[in-house]
Amino acid sequence: MTSSRTAIPGTRPRQLRAAIAKRLGTLGLELHPVKTKIVYCKDANRRGDFGHASFDFLGYTFRGRLAKGRRGYFTGFSPAISGKAKKAKGKQIRDWHLNPPQQRGPVQPG
Repeated sequence: MTSSRTAIPGTRPRQLRAAIAKRLGTLGLELHPVKTKIVYCKDANRRGDFGHASFDFLGYTFRGRLAKGRRGYFTGFSPAISGKAKKAKGKQIRDWHLNPPQQRGPVQPG
């Protein structure tokens, strides 16, 4: 499926959602009424301010982030570990019960 900005330029969120639902319907798929949301991919070219500017998918949070390119810094829409996944990974590591290095006392002469 093509990107929504190339397939349906200038479309409002409700119209976009309906168009996506219709397209998925032709494939025998449907949008989940609670989980599905239209996200504004805010970057250097899209400076508007809308309700949802990020989303979590498969343990990653996708949102506008500062990135360095050939011509300097820019805002790109890219993934990083989600807060929920980071918390779960931290708990998993703590459950390993790794002991910190033992402190050694002063060296006794002789």
